[in-house]
This record gives sequence, structure tokens and C-alpha cells, in this order.
Amino acid sequence: MARDLSIFVDESGDRGGKARYYLLTLVIHDQSEGIADKVSRYEQSLASSDLPNIPFHSEPLLNGHGPYEGIDLQARKKMLYSFNVLVQRLPVSYRTFVYRRSEFEDLAKLTSRMKRDISGLLLDRLEFF
Repeated sequence: MARDLSIFVDESGDRGGKARYYLLTLVIHDQSEGIADKVSRYEQSLASSDLPNIPFHSEPLLNGHGPYEGIDLQARKKMLYSFNVLVQRLPVSYRTFVYRRSEFEDLAKLTSRMKRDISGLLLDRLEFF
């Protein structure tokens, strides 16, 4: 049976070497498994708790920056919890690779390692793909 897979890639840190760590996450979703009802429940939970429906970005949420500025810590914790519940219920799988920047002397070596790790993930799950 053919699948319609989506792979979303996100990163945290910077490859240029200023951050201590660089994180690379791949989120895999089979489009035949809908998420609209789960997202709707998440949005309803925010509304019923009088929390704003702001696109999730962890650093600004945790530190009260950007669109989260002016939202008190308790409300931001509730927003984080609500998002966590949503993610646990979504029909997705994910893999995060963590790289300590000090272990890579330059960007080329980090990039090479990321390519190897992504290739390994795909090969390990070849039957799924």
C-alpha cells in the first residue's frame, strides 16, 4: 500500500559553532492519518483555559520573548503542557540527533555526520518507508 509521507526537519542551535549543541529533529507523518481533530482539541483546550493560540516556539515560550512577551510564567507552563499533550497524541514519529559542537572542528564535518545519521535512520526504517 502506497503512503503519502511527510518529513518535517527542524533544527536548534547554529551550525556556525556559537551554540554548545546543535539539534536536528525529523518528524515523520503518514498523511493518511489525519491530525485535524487533535489540533482542534488542542485549540479548544487553549481557549477553555484562556490561553492564547500562538504558534509553538520553545525558546521564546520558555523565556517569555517575542509573541510570548507579557504572558506570565504560569500561563506559559500551561501552554507548554498543552502542546506536550498534543504532540503525544499525534500520529507522528520523530528522531532527534544531538551534536556537541566542540566535537566537530568545522561545519563540513558536522554536515557529514548529519548526512550519515539521517541515512542510517532511513536505512534502519527502510521497511516503513
